[in-house]
Amino acid sequence: MKNILFPLIASCVLLSGCSKTGPELYEGNYSFKTGGYVEITGKYMPFGDSEPRDTVFVRHIQNESGQMHVVQGNNGKLKVTMNITGGAPVVFDATATDDAITLAPVERSMSVYSDVSDILPDTSLPLSIGGTGQRYQNMIIFDLEINGKYEGYHFEGQVSKTFVNCIATRNE
Repeated sequence: MKNILFPLIASCVLLSGCSKTGPELYEGNYSFKTGGYVEITGKYMPFGDSEPRDTVFVRHIQNESGQMHVVQGNNGKLKVTMNITGGAPVVFDATATDDAITLAPVERSMSVYSDVSDILPDTSLPLSIGGTGQRYQNMIIFDLEINGKYEGYHFEGQVSKTFVNCIATRNE
């Protein structure tokens, strides 16, 4: 009986030592796609003598895709890089627990559109982007938070709500 028990116990100890926790759960190389829209609360500025009007409107964020790398950074933190196809790379500092990965906000320029079917962007805005992700099997699904001012043709306002996701699937 001893001959069977020892290998069984040793195997259990070795297997439990290999399970990833915290930041290690998220490390790896991923393919990602990002898309969604923001709600902007602000003012409509008509031509002429008309008074500005309060308004709420939607602008779609340019869809992006590419490669994401999640690697160890300094002091137990992570670095998350997004190499956007046809765009500038983005680098986030991140923290992670067993339950979630949190991206510290970074400033970047993003194109926004008044309609999903538009070919040309409404404008390009300097926006702050961060967010939180959760791991599901071989994916991380991020709920991104976008903040910043909007100044466009006859409108000015502030991002008041964000409906933007990033789906990152581990490359295997």
